[in-house]
Amino acid sequence: MIINPQDLLNLLDKDLCVPLGYEQGTNKQHRLFYSIDDRECFVAVQDTANGEIVTVLPMQYHNRWKVSPQAESLAIELVMPKPRLQKSTNGNRKTPLRLMVIVLDKDSKKIAFHLEPLVMEDYGAGINAVVANAQFHKELNVLVAAKLAGQKLCSVTLIVEKPGLRVQRTTLCYG
Repeated sequence: MIINPQDLLNLLDKDLCVPLGYEQGTNKQHRLFYSIDDRECFVAVQDTANGEIVTVLPMQYHNRWKVSPQAESLAIELVMPKPRLQKSTNGNRKTPLRLMVIVLDKDSKKIAFHLEPLVMEDYGAGINAVVANAQFHKELNVLVAAKLAGQKLCSVTLIVEKPGLRVQRTTLCYG
C-alpha cells in the first residue's frame, strides 16, 4: 500500500469513503475508500469511539460484507476531481457527463480512471435517455477501447451533476 497514513486519515476525517457497516457488538466501522496513489480500493476498520484505525484491508481480504461495484464506484468518485461546467456558444450551461471506468489489469487488479467528460445534452435530456441512446454507446465503446490496452472492462459509471439538483449516477456492468 502506497497511501501515506496522513492522507488516509484525511480521507476518513473528510468522510471521503463509503460506510460498509459495523462489527456486531463493537464500535468498529468498516469504511471503503479509494487510494489514488495505489489505484485501488481498500477497507479501513476504524474504532468510532476513539477514531483509531485498527487495520486496513485490501479488497481481496475483506470478507465481512460483499462490496458492490456501485460502492466501489462511489468510493472512487468521492476522491476524483470533478470537471467544471462549461457554457455553450448560446450562453446555456452544458451538463458534463462524467465517465468513470473500472478495468481489470493482467493481474486481475481493479484500476479506475475517468474518461474526458461528454456533454449530456448531446445524447438526451437525462441519464436514462443517455443510457438508451445508441450513438452514446457507439462513442463510449470507441473511447473505452482506446484506453483499455489489453485490460478487461468491468464497469462504466455515468455521473451527472447539475447545480441545485441531486447527483444522478448509473453503472453499466460488463461481463
